[in-house]
Amino acid sequence: MSQTKKVRRQSGVEAMCKVRTLRTSARKLNLVAQSIRGLPVQRALNELEFSPRRIAIDVRKALYWDHDASRARNPPGVPGEPWRHGL
Repeated sequence: MSQTKKVRRQSGVEAMCKVRTLRTSARKLNLVAQSIRGLPVQRALNELEFSPRRIAIDVRKALYWDHDASRARNPPGVPGEPWRHGL
């Protein structure tokens, strides 16, 4: 009876960051998300740093933490291969 959930497909260079406990309305969050959607990570972080919206601070923190975690898993010197600590 229920419909299957549609998964948003991403290319190899796109990333998605999820935050579950962000207390704001969807409309306010979408205004900030639309301004950075499709940008490279460093450019998006710069856009969020100088954004006048209050929610941009929390979005910037989430994006920065997720970017650091992804760099730990996949360092820039080894493209496409997951990083394994101690191997």
